Amino acid sequence: MVLENLKLSQFRSYDYLDISFSPKTNIICGKNAQGKTNIIEAIHYFSTLKSHRFVSDKELILTDKDAAKMQISFQKEQSERLHKMKILLSKNAKRELYHNEVKEDNASFLGQFHSVLFSPEDLNLIKGDKEQRRKFLDADVCQIRPRYYKILKYYNSILRNRNKLLKEESPDPALFQVYTEKLVEFGTEVIIYRALFVERLKETAKKIYREISNGNEELTLRYESELFDEFVEDRTAIRGFFHDKLEKVQKEEQLFRTTRVGPHRDDLEFYLDNKNVKIYASQGQQRTIILALKLSELLFIKELTGSYPVLLLDDILSELDRERQESLFSYIKNCQTIITITDAQKFDVAGAKIFTVEQSVVTEN
Repeated sequence: MVLENLKLSQFRSYDYLDISFSPKTNIICGKNAQGKTNIIEAIHYFSTLKSHRFVSDKELILTDKDAAKMQISFQKEQSERLHKMKILLSKNAKRELYHNEVKEDNASFLGQFHSVLFSPEDLNLIKGDKEQRRKFLDADVCQIRPRYYKILKYYNSILRNRNKLLKEESPDPALFQVYTEKLVEFGTEVIIYRALFVERLKETAKKIYREISNGNEELTLRYESELFDEFVEDRTAIRGFFHDKLEKVQKEEQLFRTTRVGPHRDDLEFYLDNKNVKIYASQGQQRTIILALKLSELLFIKELTGSYPVLLLDDILSELDRERQESLFSYIKNCQTIITITDAQKFDVAGAKIFTVEQSVVTEN
């Protein structure tokens, strides 16, 4: 997959931007707070329909403006057809999505353009809270399994309604039962989609970690749920565990007035030789784990779709030592890469297309 062009209008700090990329390596250089990450954010939005900085769509619109427009053109591998995608954001209306000038819903739009983002925030995945890891899982599953977007949306809506009932003094028992059944139905699907994604990543991540670290430690990724000790793809069993657990926490839910069981409380855990890395791993080990995780995403999407996703490296090279940088580049030489850095002199790639950003004005060197 090759991103050819990005156009932005009234997006973030850009009144207007029109930038064309090399099919290989692109370097966007500039001091902090000049607009580099805004470019990366816009590109990745086409893959996930979310900002990786966890802000609302309204916050993506240029200050004092009511709307923003984002457009990309790209080619998929072994296809001469140029795909065009457009997103219209508004402070007063729902966003509009277009693929080759045809208006689409979220699920149809997702899965067309793939990208993998590696940013300094990702280095907090291990030490950060559960919500951050769940958002990482959800964003990636949405772009490779677009149907998941609707399932997750339904689950979150049901969860909100069930929590509202729990806060009432005398909730309607029949309605509460309906919400509980739907919570189990869609919650089971959320768990299965997430857990299968982790299962697909973990063997590749284990192999990459071993190669990068030059050691004998074994990396394991594990989807952690209160419903089971070990994941098995069995919908009937998971629904049964879900019902049983909800019955056991009835009094607890009434006390705290919130849903105490479900995928909204699940987690992604990392282990080295069966030891939880959150507790035992060094900073260097943690960075190697996240690097292995991101490269696993890259290879998984390549395996699934037949083409490499666009790799977005947002100010991450300064966070990696030379050895890890070399490991990274040994894996990404066959895919299009867009890199943001603060000092171009510290980074030299033959044939790279180089841009400079200053106060949201981009110039090609």
